[in-house]
Parts: sequence; structure tokens; C-alpha cells
Amino acid sequence: MAFIREKEEIKTGFQEIEPWSSEIDLQTDFVMVYGLNESLESRMQQYRERGYKVHLMLGCAWGNYKEYLCGRWDGKEHWDECQTDRNGNPILHGVDTPYMVPTRSFIQYLTEHLCTLIDKGITEIYMEEPEFWEAGGYSEAFKKEYLAYYGVDWEPPHTNINAKYRSSRLKAYLYGRLVRHLSRNIKEYGRKTGKEIHFYVATHSLVNYAQWKIMSPESRLLDVDEVDGFIAQVWTGTSGTGNVYEGHYKSRTFETAYLEYGIMQELVKGTDKEVWFLQDPVEDNPEHGWEEYEDKYKKTLTAALFWPDVDHYEVCPWPNRVFKGRYPRKVGLAEGMIPTEDMEGAKNIPDTYATFLAGMIQTLGDMTKEESETEKDAVGVFLADSCMYQRTYPDQVEHHGQKINLSGMEDWMNRLIFQKEEERQLLLSMEKMEYAYKECCAFPDWFGLTLPLLKYGLPIQPVYFDHMVRYEEYLRKYRYLILSYEFMKPESEEFHHKLVEWVKQGGTLFYIGKDFDPYNYLQEWWQKFSCDTPAQHLFAEFGMDKEPANGCYRIGEGNVLVWNEVPALLSVNEAIADKYRNWIREGLKMGGYHWNMCNYLSVRRDPYIVIASMQESDTGSVYTKEGLFVDLYEDKYPVVERVLVEPGQEKLLFDLEKIKEDVRIIATAARIENMACENGQLSIEAKAIDHIQVNMRIRLPGKPEDLCAHTESGKNMELQSVWDEKSRTVLLSYRSNNEKVHITGKLKYES
Repeated sequence: MAFIREKEEIKTGFQEIEPWSSEIDLQTDFVMVYGLNESLESRMQQYRERGYKVHLMLGCAWGNYKEYLCGRWDGKEHWDECQTDRNGNPILHGVDTPYMVPTRSFIQYLTEHLCTLIDKGITEIYMEEPEFWEAGGYSEAFKKEYLAYYGVDWEPPHTNINAKYRSSRLKAYLYGRLVRHLSRNIKEYGRKTGKEIHFYVATHSLVNYAQWKIMSPESRLLDVDEVDGFIAQVWTGTSGTGNVYEGHYKSRTFETAYLEYGIMQELVKGTDKEVWFLQDPVEDNPEHGWEEYEDKYKKTLTAALFWPDVDHYEVCPWPNRVFKGRYPRKVGLAEGMIPTEDMEGAKNIPDTYATFLAGMIQTLGDMTKEESETEKDAVGVFLADSCMYQRTYPDQVEHHGQKINLSGMEDWMNRLIFQKEEERQLLLSMEKMEYAYKECCAFPDWFGLTLPLLKYGLPIQPVYFDHMVRYEEYLRKYRYLILSYEFMKPESEEFHHKLVEWVKQGGTLFYIGKDFDPYNYLQEWWQKFSCDTPAQHLFAEFGMDKEPANGCYRIGEGNVLVWNEVPALLSVNEAIADKYRNWIREGLKMGGYHWNMCNYLSVRRDPYIVIASMQESDTGSVYTKEGLFVDLYEDKYPVVERVLVEPGQEKLLFDLEKIKEDVRIIATAARIENMACENGQLSIEAKAIDHIQVNMRIRLPGKPEDLCAHTESGKNMELQSVWDEKSRTVLLSYRSNNEKVHITGKLKYES
């Protein structure tokens, strides 16, 4: 029966560093006990006793590793292995916890710790955030790794584009090496000790790492057979990062989360590796109120549900800070994890939000892949791991023979993204400012390509460029793809062979760029083909001029459309965004695709319907739908017959007309462990988080009567019941005390 499943499925879980308590008993399948300290074994045992599958999560790049740094592990201090910026300062997580250069010594240290934990019963291990900051790369440990990898002495990354690009690529490689060796080491140890070990990596999305200027292995991890899956660390903190659309810089949580989850679904598509999508009911910044947290949670949750190939979820990191937290409060240490003083209006979680979260946790467990179908075709936009390697420029670059000094650009970056549209236009007309804009935290090249389309209802799909040569038939499912080399680069000519083959077989490729980016002139593979830039090589492979004019070129059965423009500039005003939309629309029309511009997206995951209506889209359209639904985003799960989704709103509906069963759980804030409806008798066993109002809506063949509820310890519970005849559903409500509750009643059938 829907919602009722065994915990061995490990579909839903959470991570927590605190001991078990009834207020955070989320009723998921598993828990990732976090961190190495003296309480670890006790915490593991507490969760096991409450029926959880107990897994372990640790940090790859930072953590409680003082014994390693201070020499207590091997008698040698390792502070020289901290990530260090160009001024010699360590890059820290919090106050005194450094990010690490993942040396072979550090890998061995982590291996020994994990093997000890395997001896204590841990078989499921998650290593999170394999991260090397772009600003790092100056420590002695990194210089040694550079020499070992490239066979030449290290160059300061800020001195030229080749040193910058190579340093960044090495950073990603080093954390890929850590994951490769660590996963192999512990799996081999498991085999020797008769245990099957599973190894997972929790990682931010490629979109976010590029935006935040962090290097990570990302798709390289797919080449490590020992990695069993991933957690997609997308949450309000990542997706709330601002970007620029039509000249306006602001946070666009739904749209950014949509793109983040999209690239994470694409990361594992076609593999046997699982991915869990994470959502966070609050975020690291504690200076927001509950209303804002709930709004952003709904936006990220909705965005996650738009990707139907994923049905596993990390439902909450750190539930202690959600269900026991008070907000807003001032930012303190450890990114808000350590409580500080309350701000005006601070309070505990509202009852309705706590109930809503508990209900969504159970709904996520009911999601499936099998019966998912999108309502529209997707158009792909390429994104490559190499976009991380060139997010900032060195102090000086050369462009068309002209040397340009780019030192001291940080202040200009901030001025560019926070200016009004007219002032930004003026700044961009000044020498060097386009470079500052391209490398600012708004990541305008990527969002310039994607937001103008997404905002007008085109269900774009982030497409993993690197997969093109990793998987033979990867491009077959796409008919339309958008590409630019102004913010990422192909790693070999094989990518172009694949693109040429795809276009000749009928694909339509939109290429936008004019070789403005200095990284186009790297000392890389395309130069051996007498091409100054990778785009020149691509066009030559198509049989086109190396520097084609704007236009459409017929190649075999397909088309290549070229627009000589910088993607970042597509974000600076409405006029150029309209021009871009029309260019894409005309290209799609040539291939028989009709883009009906609107301000919303929707997807059906039977029996669920997911809808997001976006602001800033001048289409005059409003999403409406008629039928018989349960609105899962409203308190008490009301039954509705007409739905209107205003711009800026999201909805998750349960379509009652899509189910045939007489007995079906529609929504519940408690985990229902057993349910029977036989011979006119109703019986339910359920358990929920402490101190929440539990609401359940259940379809039944008859109206329930003589309902009563009692806890496992024998305490009678006050149970409320409201019957809806049209939907043949009952709303049951009671106050949870974290005990298992038994509900019984009789069904009254119509004569």
C-alpha cells in the first residue's frame, strides 16, 4: 500500500550530529550520524534502538581532524596541508577548522578512522563536500602535488590563465583521488572482514560550485566504480544565491534550485548509482523568520519534484536546528549552527509549519519513478565540469594581442551586480568591466543562457557536457541543445566528434559566443589543430568557416545556429533577453517544436501534479486547473476542485481522479506502519514526531464511525474526524507525543 514500506528501501533520511530525541524523530528510513567525537557510538546505538538504519557521514575537506593537524596521529604536524590563499592565510570552515589539501597522508588517516568504524558496525558511509576553494592553491602541500601531477614547477595561479586553469583542474583531480582511494580502501577492508560496505558522496551541484568558486570532482566521481551514489546538497542556502535577470540582481530560489537539481539528476542518469535530493527547512543563515524559511523550502522542494528520475530524498540536515530552533537570531559561529541571541520576533517553529514538514517527509517517501511523465519536452543547455576551472581571471590576461590588467576587480564585481540596470549598462561599456561581470558571484554566463528561457515556461534541462564521451548514446534523447565555450572548455576533440555526429543525425545545436573569454586561448589541445579557440575547432569539424557569421547552417539532417554574443550579457536587460528568446524560438520552430510562452512549469508524477508559477515573466498567463484534488501545500490537506497558482507561488496537488483504489493514503504527517480496511473495520498504526499536530487524509470506501485512538502505552488520544463525501476521504487529526498510535473504527457504507 502507498506510504507503507520497509525501512530497508532507504528512500528517506536525515543527518544529525546530536543524540536522538523525540522532537527530531522524523520517521525516515535512515539517519546519517555525523562527525567523529566521543559520543559517536552512543548516538549510533540510540538511533538503532528506535528502528533507524544507521549510516555515517563525515567531511572530506574539513572536520574534527585536529589530531592529524597537530601531529598526534603520526608524530608529524600537517598544518602545511591547509588550503592557503595568495597572502598565506589558511582558508577556514568556521573559526579554526581549515579546509585540507587532500594529500596521500590525509587519505591514509581517513582510511584508518573509517576502518575502525567499520569494526564497530558501520557499513554505509557518506563523505561530504570534497571541496577545494578557487582562492586556494598556494600551500606547500599543493605546490608538491602540482609538481608531481604536471611534472613542472608550480606557478602562482594569479599570474596567467594557464597556471590558473591547471591549478583549478588539479584541485578537482586531488579530491577525485581522495574519493577513489578512500572508497577502494574501505571496501577492500570490508571484504577482508566479511562486510559489504557502501560508499556515497554528498556534494553541491555543479551550478553552485561554479557560482561559489569551489573546485570539486563532480562527474569524475562517476568513473570510480566504488562510489555507490550521491546526495545532491541543494538547499535554500545554495539556491538562494543571487543572480541577474533582465538587469535585476536578486535571489531566485525556485529557478536556481530547478537548475541545481536538474544537473544533479543528470549526473547519475543512465547509471546504476542512486542520488538523494536534499531539502532544508531552514538554512545556515539564522537571521530570517519562519515565514521566509517556509516559502524558500516550498520553492526548493517543488524544484526537486520537477525531476522525476529521482525518488530518494535527504529530508532534512540538522533537524535539531529546525524543530528546536528559534528564529530569527543573530549570525554566530559555524554558519549559524551555534545558537546566539534572539533577534526581534524570534520564536520556535510554528505548529502549522512543523506539521507541514512532517507531512512532506512522508510524501517524499511515496514518490516513485515508474509512473512519472513530464508535460513538455525539454531543451538541453550544456554545462561542463570545466566551468569551475575558469571562474576568475588572473591579474593579467591577453585578448587579441592586447594585455589587460585585471587586478583588484573585487570592488567592481560588487558594483556591477548591485547597480541599477542603466548604471550597469554604463559600467559594462567601460574597459575591463565585462571581465569583472563574467567572474562575479552571479555566474551570469550560465544564468544568462538559462533564466530567459526558464522564466517563459521552456522546461530546459541542464545537460552534462562531460557525459557525451562517457556514455555512447548520451545525446540520443535530445533534439535541441544550447552550447557556449565562453565559460567552459571541452577536454578533448572527441567531444566535437560526438556533436558533429549528433547534428548530422538531425539535432539542432544553438551556439552562442564570440571568443571573448581569454580562457579560449589556453595552451590546450585545439591549438595542435591550428585553431586558436575550441569554437574554431568545432566549426571546422562541421565544415564551416572557423569564425562563422550569425546565421543557421545546415549540417547533414540537422542545423547549427550561431550567434556571436557573450552569454553573460544576455542577463543585463530585457531587450537582449527578448532577442535571445526569439532566436531560440525560431530555431525550435525550424525543428517543429512550438514553444508556447507562459510563466509556469508543471509536471505530472501520478497521482501528483507539481506546479511552479514564476514572477518577472510578462506573458499574461496564470496557471489554472480544474478537477478533484488535495492541496498538499495547505494546512489540513483541503479538497479543492479548482486551482489557481499566482506568480511566485508553487503547488503540489494529489489528483484524486488518477487513483482507482477504494482505500488509499493521500497525505499524512505521521509514518503509517500498518493499515487495514476489511469487513467494515478500519485499523491504523502510526507514529510521528513529538509535539506536532498530526493530520491524515485517507480515501475510504465508507464514512468511518466510532473512531477511537490510543497510544502503545494505553493512553487514550483525542481524535478529530472530518468526512468529505465528494472525494470519499476522511481527515483525521490528533496531537502526537511520539508514541505509536492505534486508530480503529467502523465504516458506514451507503445503502
